[in-house]
Amino acid sequence: MRMNRCGALVALLMAVVVVQGCGSDDSGDTAGTVTGTVTLDDGESPEGVEVEDLDTEDTVLADAQGRFTLENLKAGSRTLMAVHPGYEVQQLEVEVKRGKTTDISITLKRIKHKVSGTIQLEGASSHEGITVTLEDTAFSTTTDAQGRFVFEGVAPDVYFLVASKDGYEERTSVLGVTEDTVVEPWTLSAIADPSLLGFVFLTDNASPVGVTLALEGTAYRTTIDDESGYFGFTNVPPGDYTLVVSKQGYITETRAVTVGGDVWAYNFSLQPDTGLVE
Repeated sequence: MRMNRCGALVALLMAVVVVQGCGSDDSGDTAGTVTGTVTLDDGESPEGVEVEDLDTEDTVLADAQGRFTLENLKAGSRTLMAVHPGYEVQQLEVEVKRGKTTDISITLKRIKHKVSGTIQLEGASSHEGITVTLEDTAFSTTTDAQGRFVFEGVAPDVYFLVASKDGYEERTSVLGVTEDTVVEPWTLSAIADPSLLGFVFLTDNASPVGVTLALEGTAYRTTIDDESGYFGFTNVPPGDYTLVVSKQGYITETRAVTVGGDVWAYNFSLQPDTGLVE
């Protein structure tokens, strides 16, 4: 009877040893590793791109070459997400194999936006030909007759928006682009130099006070208020105009003038209108 009890005890101890020894040999093979390379489609450095395992929220950063490693990932299908400011978020499914390393490649696309707006010229009827640029970039265009401009494919960033045209004061503004952006309307001021001047005389030696001068088709208009007959227009954009000189009781004179050319001073002599019935 004693022998049977001893034999049973020995058998039980051996069974415990066998059970404890099972199941530990392959515990290190339940996880896998994912390595990879991140590139940015605009050629910028991928350093700092975040790569996250969404199932565990484990996150690593890519180095300057875009390399990254996620270790001890549970075998099976894993969802990874790559994130970098100014680029589209990318998610991808990766099959992690037990005890093995899986290598992947990720390319992030730069987010692009549209920038548009309207710029006008002071005192002008057409606003065509204004040069608009995003400074230190390849973005440059000219406005249409309504002063409109558009840039397509602008990456999120902070820019200097510059508008310029001969005869007008250049204007610059800081522009932050985080989405499709419509710039508030601008008006470029004409350079405040005497643009057109001269004298008007009346052939009958009467006073020239009250003579009216107007640049046809524009808002530029002035009236002589000095006995000398002096007149002057300022801030008139360079170009060709028709100057109309008139006074009641005198024959109206019309002359083609050029602003911004070699001649910018003009003299006029108005003759009495003898056919006018007083």
